[in-house]
Amino acid sequence: MKSYSQPILRADGNSIDFLDIEYENEVESTANGEARVTNLLKGNNAFVLQNLIDKEVAKWVIEIRSPAVLYSRSYPTRENVAEVSWNINETGGNIPVFIISGLVATQELSISAGYFNEVWHEQDALIFAQGTYLARGIIYSVEPLLSSILEFKCDDKAKPGTMRLEGPNEHIKFTVYLARDIHTEIHLRSDLWVAALIGALAKFNPEDHDPDESRVLREISLRLNEKGISDWCDDDYDPVAAATCLEPLFPMYEGEQ
Repeated sequence: MKSYSQPILRADGNSIDFLDIEYENEVESTANGEARVTNLLKGNNAFVLQNLIDKEVAKWVIEIRSPAVLYSRSYPTRENVAEVSWNINETGGNIPVFIISGLVATQELSISAGYFNEVWHEQDALIFAQGTYLARGIIYSVEPLLSSILEFKCDDKAKPGTMRLEGPNEHIKFTVYLARDIHTEIHLRSDLWVAALIGALAKFNPEDHDPDESRVLREISLRLNEKGISDWCDDDYDPVAAATCLEPLFPMYEGEQ
C-alpha cells in the first residue's frame, strides 16, 4: 500500500493528528491459525471515519504477516469485529505471525481540515489517495501455545538438576525456575518442557480455569479434545497424558546426545 506524509490515527495513542477521535484495536488469537480482530472508533468525531466505512469509501484491512517466510495476506472488511484465519504450515509452524489492522481508503476521498490538528489547516480539506491508511493499529504477535503459558528462568540457588514452578498469573502464565546446569539445555531437551508442562497442567481445575473465559485455556482444551484426551473439566483428567499430548516425547536414537 502507498504511504504519504499525511495525518494518521494510531491505536497506540501517539498521534495527535485527528481531533476528538480515538482508535482502539484488539486481537484475540490462537497459535493454530485463527484470530478475532476488533477495531473501534471512539470520541465525538468518530462519526467522520465511520461514515467513510458506511459509504464504502474506506475499509478495515487486517493483514496476517510472517516475515521469516515472506507470507502476507490481507482481509478487507466493513465490520468492526472480524474473524480471520491462516494456514500455519504456510507461515512456518511456530514462527511468529504478526496481525496488523488499519483503516484504508478504497478510493480517493477528502476530509474537512476542521477535524484535524491545526498544523493541517493550510487547506480546507485533506485528500487521501486510494490505498492510503487513515488509521493504523498496534502490531500483535501470535505466540506459540507453549511459549504463551511457560516462561523459563535461571535460578542460581537451585540444586543441580532441579526445577520449581510458580503461577499461574492472571494471564495463565507459569514461571519455571531451573537450576543453572539444566537451564542452559532448555532449547535442546523436550523433557524439561514436558516436566514443566505436567506441573502447570496439574494446577488446572474446572472451578478456577473455565476454558470459555481464556483464549489460552480454550485452545489447550480444544487441542486435547481433538486428540481424544480429557481436559481438566473431566473426571478422568490426567495431566501427564495431557502434557505429552501437547508436547510429545520422542525416543533418542543411537548417536544422539
